[in-house]
Amino acid sequence: MKLIYILTTLFLLVLSGCSSNTNSNTDLELDSLKGEYNVVREFDIDMSNFAYSKKVITVESGVKVRIKLTNSNGFHNFIIDDLNIKSDVLSIADTEYIEFIAINKGAYVYYSAISDDKVKGMIGTLYIE
Repeated sequence: MKLIYILTTLFLLVLSGCSSNTNSNTDLELDSLKGEYNVVREFDIDMSNFAYSKKVITVESGVKVRIKLTNSNGFHNFIIDDLNIKSDVLSIADTEYIEFIAINKGAYVYYSAISDDKVKGMIGTLYIE
């Protein structure tokens, strides 16, 4: 009976994630230590000169966030100071994945700290609701 409740709840979570317009993927991932499934929200961000392809990311508190960073021009990185997240410096055609659990609700600015990227507008906002 408990298994049916868990599976139904997971199905409804996935279904509700599919109806939102956030241009992300929602996936389930097994936490082998807890024996439970975690909701995973995936985002692809392309980095080019002075711009991220996604300026706003919105996720629910408690989900695992996986961001695929792909650099298509110049040198860039991805930093969220308040969450202690910092990617490597990526050159052309480099890819890196950033993963974290979205816990504290709020708005978090992300940016590239290379040269004057941030000043020229290479910033975005992560909202945890």
